[in-house]
Amino acid sequence: IELTWLYLLSQDVLKIPREKSWGKMVKIYEHTYQNGIDWINGGLFVEGEKKGSVTETNKEFWQQAEGMVGFLDAYLMTDDEKYLDAFKNIHDFVFEKMINWEQGEWFALLDQKGNVIWDYMGTSWKTLYHTVRGMCEISNRLRKIIKELKKLDSELYKNNQLYQFAKADLDVLKYEYEKSQFGHGSISDIEAVSYTHLRAHE
Repeated sequence: IELTWLYLLSQDVLKIPREKSWGKMVKIYEHTYQNGIDWINGGLFVEGEKKGSVTETNKEFWQQAEGMVGFLDAYLMTDDEKYLDAFKNIHDFVFEKMINWEQGEWFALLDQKGNVIWDYMGTSWKTLYHTVRGMCEISNRLRKIIKELKKLDSELYKNNQLYQFAKADLDVLKYEYEKSQFGHGSISDIEAVSYTHLRAHE
């Protein structure tokens, strides 16, 4: 799953539309979603078959970091909330089990249920770019998601206001028609003129 978001990022740098490779990338996201997530204990398994189920059920630090970034990318590309569920699953596991809060660092390896296997904080292979870079990339994507949600809320509010304006105008026309035909409008139309129309065009 790390490959997917790095590959998509490289396309951004080269100004190649993500859609050109999305058909291949989404297969990796989907396989990881279906086979890599531990939906019972939380977290992302260490390894699995290319076309099959998990082969190692432990939870290593770097897969968790890269998995969170990848699933946020998948959500941004598809708007499918199942990828947000996958992100939250890994996020909660990491913040509840994998981070050594006293040391300010991540445990390198936990078992399937989140018990510590390797209690040392550093090795020659354990580098900060997975965890620190991961948190930076996650922060950037969450900001983007929040921005999109605010934009959606704004559009929904705008569409609702346009509907109210149109409804108010229709009520006025109906009232004026009834008044021209019968010398008066209905009580509901009078209320529409005095309230809905005037308030909607404030």
